[in-house]
Amino acid sequence: MMRVLVTGAGGFIGRHLVTSQLTQGHEVRAVDLSSERLEKLKQDSALEAVTCDITTRSKLEEVLTGVDHVYHLASAHLQISLAKFDYWRVNVAAVRNLLHLAHCAGVQKVLHCSSVGVFGDVEKLPADENSPCHPTNTYEATKLEGEQTALRIANELSMAVVVVRPAWVYGPGCSRTARLLRSVREGRFFFFGAGNNLRHPVYVADAVRGLELGLERGKPGEIYIIAGENPVSLKVLANTVAEIQGVPQPR
Repeated sequence: MMRVLVTGAGGFIGRHLVTSQLTQGHEVRAVDLSSERLEKLKQDSALEAVTCDITTRSKLEEVLTGVDHVYHLASAHLQISLAKFDYWRVNVAAVRNLLHLAHCAGVQKVLHCSSVGVFGDVEKLPADENSPCHPTNTYEATKLEGEQTALRIANELSMAVVVVRPAWVYGPGCSRTARLLRSVREGRFFFFGAGNNLRHPVYVADAVRGLELGLERGKPGEIYIIAGENPVSLKVLANTVAEIQGVPQPR
């Protein structure tokens, strides 16, 4: 049995990861900025839910005490109202603090969850872990800087840190998946051009197992992509959603 810390535990992927870790018999300290999201987690005697702003150094130091492993999922994501400063504060500065404090706390291994968004516009398909990154917005730029910061500090402090880049994760409890289903069902979904641009879906249970394997078996200092077996075009995705729901295909 291990004691693990999951940041961003109240999010879509975080909730599934917490449930999986509890099922495996681990003690989980689940951390999230939103106490409301934490309330949705499965209640278990091995679960400790903590409302915490990861940009607050003193609070971060507190939740890292006595932890064996860390899954760092917390992130400033694609929010229109969020200032650029907040992206850098959460996705970069907080990562720096987390790594230094985890080192001081004696944490054995840290998994830093990044995103395939760091690639930006992919010029040569398929992309792999060695493909060049060309971020196109603040979110992508800060996620790239965050993972580079994590690996740099890990090297300086001789820490075991693994970076994982999930593709588009979908499944139960995903608000984006729900919006896609709803917009196609209500005839409000449309796309520009032929709809040949690609998404690479991965089911949430597979993504969670990938995160766990990244921490269990991942080589420190390495980057790993988690994605489903095949990419899918936007047109095929939308038409499949329409067919399953018995509604006209979007145009």
